[in-house]
Amino acid sequence: MIKNLIFDIGYVLIEYHWREMMIRHGVSPEETERIAAEMFESEIWWKRLDGGMIDLEGAIREYRKAFPEDFEVIEWVMRHPELMHEFRPEVWEKALKLKKAGYRIYLLSNYSEHLLKCHLKGTGIAENVDGAIISCRVHVIKPEPGIYRALLETYDLKPEECLFFDDRADNVQGAIDAGMHAKQILSREMINAELQKLLESTCTPR
Repeated sequence: MIKNLIFDIGYVLIEYHWREMMIRHGVSPEETERIAAEMFESEIWWKRLDGGMIDLEGAIREYRKAFPEDFEVIEWVMRHPELMHEFRPEVWEKALKLKKAGYRIYLLSNYSEHLLKCHLKGTGIAENVDGAIISCRVHVIKPEPGIYRALLETYDLKPEECLFFDDRADNVQGAIDAGMHAKQILSREMINAELQKLLESTCTPR
């Protein structure tokens, strides 16, 4: 019986428009792809920043050393996170309806602190979840087993009662390995459809 709905943030509750953001800044489409790969595929971002090993200023210093020729664009992107994302209000509205129906709602996401605060501001997400495990705060990143254990142990959850939504297949597999139910979300339409099915199938957790 599913009692707990666990959400990743990126490409589940919000979406990112970094391509459009950089192109509007004057970066060519080709350069956008190259610079984005340097940023987002670097351990500076996904391991050190999301893992809470460095903060925003530390990441900027490391990017300056690693990619001096592209540093101006990288720093601009890092300092303007408000231009990067779009909230999916209709997804969160469905999540809140499910919460009112009796489900508990949690976040489990890889995020740095400065991006998290910016991207959740004004959404009502942080104020209405029953709990959250964020990688930068626990210094473990998905799909490492420890981050799933942190969620289960912190909130005393039974894995078989949890349904996890994430856009990445490896993170979904990590949740399954931890004993949870999990679904990979491939589009905005898909997460809306999954939550709508839950709303239509029950008024209380099943």
